[in-house]
Amino acid sequence: SAALGKDRLTVVALEKRHGFGHAVRRGLDHVATPFVCVVQHDRTLLRACPILELVRGMEANRWCKYIGLPTKKTQDHKPYVFNKYGIRIEEQPLGDSGLTVLPLLQWYDSTHIMDTE
Repeated sequence: SAALGKDRLTVVALEKRHGFGHAVRRGLDHVATPFVCVVQHDRTLLRACPILELVRGMEANRWCKYIGLPTKKTQDHKPYVFNKYGIRIEEQPLGDSGLTVLPLLQWYDSTHIMDTE
């Protein structure tokens, strides 16, 4: 883990409540990197997460713009989608990283890595 210097961290205080999505949008105005990891205040990472490998996979596979980290809700997403919509979804390889991603048919408001463009 690396410590963040003062020049690498900016706290954006909004003048009023904007809601999560709009607050993230305002924060993106201050970002110069091609990817960000958005972590909500009430979500914690309980296990190690290969964030660097995921970003490298996104760089190599420009079709992948968003990766939601697993939650209890998304761990059963594949059978949920089939039972509710009759649609089979399959894991997709994320380049040659050995990692796979599963397409989500709906957006879950949780910790994620995203392309900023």
